[in-house]
Amino acid sequence: MRPINDPGKHLRKQYEQKLRKLLEKNSVDLIKICVRVLREDFGFTPEQCSRFVHVMEEKLKKE
Repeated sequence: MRPINDPGKHLRKQYEQKLRKLLEKNSVDLIKICVRVLREDFGFTPEQCSRFVHVMEEKLKKE
């Protein structure tokens, strides 16, 4: 049996790429919000905040 040609495959790939880009962009915004909360509500120092950002960026790269 031959595989059926899937015309939607290309569209799904494009959609997945767009979703990934949105996730990357929004995750940066989420990190900024987290840093603001850590600084204002929990009294984190700038060094602690930059460490948090570094760790979060590493986690995002792994996903």
